[in-house]
Amino acid sequence: MTDENQFYGIESDPMRDAFDKTEPIPDWEHAKEPLRSLCERKNITLDDLVRIGARLKDKHGTTLAYSMPLGIKYRDVITGKKWSEWGSDWSKMKVVPGRDSSKLVLVEGETDAARMSGKDGPGWDVGIMAAGTHVYPEYIETADSYEWVYVATDDDSKGDEAASKIMHALPGKTVRWRPPENTNHDWCGADEIGKPPMPPQKLPAIVWGESLHEIDYPDTPSLLDNAMLPDNGMLFIHGWKGAYKSWLAFDLAVALATGTPWGSFDTTQPECKVVVVQFELPFAYYAERMRGLSHRLPEYAREKYKNVGTYNPLEKMRLDISNQKTQDHFLEVFTKNKVQVAIFDPIRRMSGAKSHYEQEWQSAVVDFSTRLNQAGIAVVLTHHDGKAAARHGGGSMLDASAADAIVGATDASVSIALPKGEDWESSKKRNLIFYSRNAETPAPRGFSIDGDQIAYHDEPFYGGDTPDDAPPI
Repeated sequence: MTDENQFYGIESDPMRDAFDKTEPIPDWEHAKEPLRSLCERKNITLDDLVRIGARLKDKHGTTLAYSMPLGIKYRDVITGKKWSEWGSDWSKMKVVPGRDSSKLVLVEGETDAARMSGKDGPGWDVGIMAAGTHVYPEYIETADSYEWVYVATDDDSKGDEAASKIMHALPGKTVRWRPPENTNHDWCGADEIGKPPMPPQKLPAIVWGESLHEIDYPDTPSLLDNAMLPDNGMLFIHGWKGAYKSWLAFDLAVALATGTPWGSFDTTQPECKVVVVQFELPFAYYAERMRGLSHRLPEYAREKYKNVGTYNPLEKMRLDISNQKTQDHFLEVFTKNKVQVAIFDPIRRMSGAKSHYEQEWQSAVVDFSTRLNQAGIAVVLTHHDGKAAARHGGGSMLDASAADAIVGATDASVSIALPKGEDWESSKKRNLIFYSRNAETPAPRGFSIDGDQIAYHDEPFYGGDTPDDAPPI
């Protein structure tokens, strides 16, 4: 490769040799019609293509060759066919320099990069994700060196999934920048790029009047439908002994991690990192239960099971969560591993040598959960009901054993009830009574345990003969 083409940014010698055989892009007058038509459709210029490292594969002038740090991509502008040079590697991101190198805009494809780095763009560095929506660790490492990262992937499910991965890997310095509506989901279909969204600003202690409504809120403020688990909130699951609280909590962990439904609730993220901190089950039984839940996943979601983490699985723990060092330890471990949801099952084992009935311990649980929420980590807590719930079947937040302070702090709850006419010891049927502080409370549902599987039902179990006009519970 000649010196004049060094800015094309190829670092691999074999790829440089291959790229040296390509032809420079001509000026508009000498460019063939298919190439000019591509530029017109994509709202870009030939200079834009040159800027991102494009040439023509041969003198025929209908196939573009895009240079990447470790590979070359080809595109026939007539047929749309795409292929790459043998041995190409997309793990290293190509960055097109801008006037301001303190900010980076991430896009999926070459033509989007040509558009974003052109005269209508913001003038910042533009990173080309050559592997489409696949996010390599090196992409994150490169982006992390910038003050702000604007994730401008396509406005579709794959683009959102890639954006979610990047934003969760780089919390506090990423901004989602979607293409305008009615643009075929990408930047080349937009008449104009427009202004980028404002990055999050540190707010004053008091926000006055209309300023409150100018604050940008998350697109999906809850990880579950019906605001059952705000992305910086708390969900409380409780029931009497044998109510299958752990089943529900572990199944929730798998659902959140893989973007699959949890019972009747859809998850709102394609995937997220979830850590289970469980205190009761011996490791072998816990591992077997999680294996059963993972095998139940649909084929497309099984690869995402890697997002489920288990804290200290070989140790049967008992913690004193009122201890500041213990709280600091969990906060450090969770933030270092970019955990988005932490599940504690059950919280009565977090009281150390103290009685879990003490108000001081309840306050410590609330304080600890709030600290995690402030770090952007949602919290799920499971807890046992008192003996009164065993007698009447449970189903009310008031049944939770000495947990009034915790109940008062949660955003949503799931109360597990025994269907009428069933027995705690022999029955595999349970009903779920929901409460959501920030949305319409969902109707009750039922679930049952069959072997190593949990089955959810659209209606609760009534017990005995059910008249057509029976109430939900």
